[in-house]
Amino acid sequence: MPSSSQPVSRWLIWLSISIALMLTIMPLPTWALAFRPEWVLLILLVWAFETPRQLGVGTAFIAGILLALVQESTLGLAALAMMLPLFFAYRLSQRAQQFPLWQLSGLVMLLLALYASLSLWLNGLYGNPLSLKSAALSVVSGTLLWPLLYFFTCDLRARLS
Repeated sequence: MPSSSQPVSRWLIWLSISIALMLTIMPLPTWALAFRPEWVLLILLVWAFETPRQLGVGTAFIAGILLALVQESTLGLAALAMMLPLFFAYRLSQRAQQFPLWQLSGLVMLLLALYASLSLWLNGLYGNPLSLKSAALSVVSGTLLWPLLYFFTCDLRARLS
């Protein structure tokens, strides 16, 4: 997927991260909680593949801190877990621009699985065990939502540029 050469304004990036944070804390029925995707990570991956030079791993750290604050979880765990997948996304962004959407979705699935694994491990170290089933379903739902979110964000970027 080729990315546009025009830079994205910072307000659009932070607005999308804010919306992702709101979607993360949005109430869901109990049966749907396990299917909640990692909205913040997904939107950061969109911007990492679209504008790799405009954001850094520090943005993932700040977004992870904000995520921990809104979820009232241990401060820093989400930030640490988000930094590694975003680092790989930035490192692979030039190559990933040549990928068709199905390959990019596969890469996103691997990055979401890496985040889920790190999150399970870090929370387990701190005595807050998470559900493996919930983490796996979150990876699946995030992978399925990825193409829609990617096209929506790219379309929004094109309209506002």
